[in-house]
Amino acid sequence: MNVLHPWALGLIALAAVPLLLHLVRREARRRVPFPALRYLQSAERRNARSMRIRDWLLALVRVALVLLLAAAASRPLVGRGEAGSHPPTDLILVLDNTASMIRLSGDSSLLDAARAAASLTLERFGPEDRIWLVTPVDGIAVTGGTAEDAARGLESIRGSDANGSIPEAIELTISAVPKIEGRVREVQVLTDLQAGSFSGSVRLDEGVSVPVLQFIPDATENGAVTTLDVGPSTPIPPGSAATVTARLTMWPGGEGTDTPADDQPPVEVDARLLLDGRTAGIQTAAWGSDVVFSIPAPTPGSHVVRVEIDPTGLRADDGRQTGIQVADAARVAFHGSTDQGGSFLERALETLESDGRITLSMQGPVDVAIGVGPGSRNRVAARQPGREPSIVLVPPLDALALPAFNQELSSLGVPWRAELDPRSGGLRIDGRGIPGLDDQIVSRRYGLQAIQAPRSAADSVLLRTSDGEPWAVRGEISGSTTYVLLASPLHPEATGLPVGVAMVEFVDAVVNRWARPGDPTGSHQAGEQFSLPPKADSLAGPAGRTVRVEGGAPWRPRLTGNWRLTLRTDDGTESRFIGVNVSVSESDPTLIGAAELSRVFDSDAVRIVQTESDWEDTIFARRRGKDLRPTLIAVVLLALVFEAFLAAPRRSRSSASSETHA
Repeated sequence: MNVLHPWALGLIALAAVPLLLHLVRREARRRVPFPALRYLQSAERRNARSMRIRDWLLALVRVALVLLLAAAASRPLVGRGEAGSHPPTDLILVLDNTASMIRLSGDSSLLDAARAAASLTLERFGPEDRIWLVTPVDGIAVTGGTAEDAARGLESIRGSDANGSIPEAIELTISAVPKIEGRVREVQVLTDLQAGSFSGSVRLDEGVSVPVLQFIPDATENGAVTTLDVGPSTPIPPGSAATVTARLTMWPGGEGTDTPADDQPPVEVDARLLLDGRTAGIQTAAWGSDVVFSIPAPTPGSHVVRVEIDPTGLRADDGRQTGIQVADAARVAFHGSTDQGGSFLERALETLESDGRITLSMQGPVDVAIGVGPGSRNRVAARQPGREPSIVLVPPLDALALPAFNQELSSLGVPWRAELDPRSGGLRIDGRGIPGLDDQIVSRRYGLQAIQAPRSAADSVLLRTSDGEPWAVRGEISGSTTYVLLASPLHPEATGLPVGVAMVEFVDAVVNRWARPGDPTGSHQAGEQFSLPPKADSLAGPAGRTVRVEGGAPWRPRLTGNWRLTLRTDDGTESRFIGVNVSVSESDPTLIGAAELSRVFDSDAVRIVQTESDWEDTIFARRRGKDLRPTLIAVVLLALVFEAFLAAPRRSRSSASSETHA
């Protein structure tokens, strides 16, 4: 038992006042002439004992009144109390709004149930409390607010198809909560305890309690399309068939669940391939296997490829989509000399032209300009006004021409330079999926040295040799011009690639995949942040709503589906599709165990409950106790009534009868 106002206990000393007044009180006597004194003396003897008892009882009641009032003023607390009897608390309330919380429990989603359970916390909120409302997907929604602020914040939280880390969200919020003397800190988590939402860890101060309310969905198993690949490349070369490969995965129920034999999922599932929303194929495959579809050569332009299954468990991952780009035949301008290896490159380009994958052109506008050695910038096709072709730069075979080649790189603004590299010789190329490229040996190369930091997300190393050094790099210059720089001449003295079967596929990849500007990635995960292409103009979501965007701005989609991205081009605008999918970590319904959860929070104060009644008993673990003041005030009122009854003047029956007899 403790008291909130110890100073009020000093009022107990006032209990001596009525006692002293009782002791020093003198009875006032009056002389009244009366002949029949014997009757009065007889009555006084009969009533003297009862009067003394009443007087002492009245004194005790008045002393008790002072003691009760002093105790009530000190506000005594006894026992553990209810959730509302907690000291001033800084509360971090975490509401899980990741994709798995969209699953159903009865007639409502887990997120709706979590939002309703959060209201129990707000009902026990005190005027001295402050709340930080946070979600793993959207971050902090309320900062140090009241119960009213938190109620409005709860209504604004919406579900998503994204993933997120609850420990990282708490770590971010803790840094925003000031430490104030005398205030308690508590973290309340409302979640389905899916293991994928608890990546990372967070260190809490000693004494911080972490009650966790777990929500259990109706269906604990889940099947999903977990991967989707489209080949042979994106953009797909013109006239090429596309191969679509998807992985189908089934997870059993969460930890500690037993699925009845009649409810066991089937061992096989039907997978459907959709191209631009139209069914292009259906196959039956076993869970845990890959299903492969073949699409005849699509028409040039942007398309949407989707593989889907029948609904099971989480609905958002029953399909996976990606945007693909089928390229037009690239218009290529080439200039190179025979002694520098240009003849081998020219033959590969002629082969690609005969297959309809490129168009060689030295006149008019071109898409890709290829030059071998120094001076190629001035000898390739003339630049088009307002439009820069992509540039493929191949170093010279003659090392004496290297300074002039580096000077040209500098004039173009390419943030790389080529240096003589004595370590080259007998190195293999990491082919990155290009058929036959892994078998090629590099006997001579120049070391590519970066002279400044990458300017945009497009700057990257495309290929490396077996020692990890860059062999082909890509980037942007002048804001929108794409360049591809190789580390070796395409000559048999430098590498066996020009005389190998991989030469044609390699040149195809350079021209149609790497040097084609403005091709955004075909798919992303919901909740993943990435930068939009520099020429992005607008985005249209799955619901059809179009919003203006700024090129190069960060974008973090929350919902899955097909997004249409509009790009500004020199010829007007063009559209590309981006598929947004659920993270595999959200598809996996495996639960995190209590021991692992304690490790994540680095605390033994984590307590998992599954019912709202247990939740109300668990939240606000640091409690003052039950307030006895209302009870004491009620007792004071009863004592006042009793004191008034004792203090009221009255005449005894014996006195009345004596007077009548007299």
